[in-house]
Amino acid sequence: MNAPAIQDRRAADFGKVISFEVSPRIIPQLISNLDHWASNNVFIVPKAAWNTSGELIPLYFGGAHYADTVMKDHADFGKVKPDHLAETVMLDDIVDAIGSSPSVVKMDIEGAEQEA
Repeated sequence: MNAPAIQDRRAADFGKVISFEVSPRIIPQLISNLDHWASNNVFIVPKAAWNTSGELIPLYFGGAHYADTVMKDHADFGKVKPDHLAETVMLDDIVDAIGSSPSVVKMDIEGAEQEA
């Protein structure tokens, strides 16, 4: 079971899970997992959590392990050009859009935690 599905089970009766997933390689699997686990309160935001909204930032694919990252120097992929350009969104903008503050924030964003 993946992390959003687990969080969905914990929040099932009273909350929402907002999942930020920037990688176009991972989103289809995430959707499949959420469908499999009947996760009706997980909402996917296909953008990078960042300190600005509307910016396009480079995304580097991390091989078969799906360790995709926006941090070029975070992992040694030996790449010069990014594999994808990802749109950013500020967490504050999402909070404003949904009209409530989160009670828990869990981030595992491959080295970009400081930017979010």
